[in-house]
Amino acid sequence: MPTIKPEIINKFADAQPTIWAEVSKSATEKFGRDIGFTSPLTIGSRPEDAAGEIHGPMLVIQFAFEQHPNETQSLLLPQEMAKHLIAAATGTHLEDITPEAIENVKGYFLAFHEGLVHGIQAAKGESVNSTEASCTIQIFTLPPNLQASDEIVRVQVGITLDDQSSIATWLLDEATMRTILGLQVGAADEDIESELDSQQTSKIASREERDMEILLDIPLELSVELGRVSLLVQDVIDLSAGSIVELDKSAGEPVDVLVNGRLVAHGEVVVIEDNFGVRITEIVSPQERVHRLGEAA
Repeated sequence: MPTIKPEIINKFADAQPTIWAEVSKSATEKFGRDIGFTSPLTIGSRPEDAAGEIHGPMLVIQFAFEQHPNETQSLLLPQEMAKHLIAAATGTHLEDITPEAIENVKGYFLAFHEGLVHGIQAAKGESVNSTEASCTIQIFTLPPNLQASDEIVRVQVGITLDDQSSIATWLLDEATMRTILGLQVGAADEDIESELDSQQTSKIASREERDMEILLDIPLELSVELGRVSLLVQDVIDLSAGSIVELDKSAGEPVDVLVNGRLVAHGEVVVIEDNFGVRITEIVSPQERVHRLGEAA
């Protein structure tokens, strides 16, 4: 039975595009080649299941957050992709990867670690301090914190370099994931739901504010309608100076205030110094606006 709430997994999955965009940027800048990360998949997994799906030697990059040095995170790249990356860095294709070869290009591979940290900072919205990362080629075994977990978080993401493609795997424990998401570690389920709801509400409000800002500079045409009348073409032709056109409104009735031709309010005509103006007396209800839109259609 899963021990990590699906809502938290989903929230972490939402952060993945931001995180891996930073990893791609960091790696591409370091290697001088376009290295892409696509289609991240985030799932909860039993430690033994995750370990059982990892075969053969892997390039293993491990680190932790400084405030939680024992909560190790592992980024795994298959050996064949590591060979292509070494070739991209050195111009030499290796048949076998030795520890010495990894040490010679360690700075290149640590660009993945730097990208992850930058991506986590971008997703978290605040600075993150990491321990020094290790970089080795080995048959992977889970670090103690992942072995001791009932369920861990596994992110699998496609990695591409030139015409080569493979799958990178990021493994971390629930406490690390909660730290990245800004959720309290060890909080009760109802507290977590409250935090998630609060964050979602804040996110929606922020998005609505941004959406409104986009609309604020759009020009609108405000017009005031005293009344209407239908005339035959002949009647219009017969109009001359001094002609009186009778409108469909009585004297003293409110005038209509329209925005881009749509009724939004009623008001009364006032004189301000030498200018006419309209004092708003009533805002049209949403139901009436919909009704008017239906008439226009």
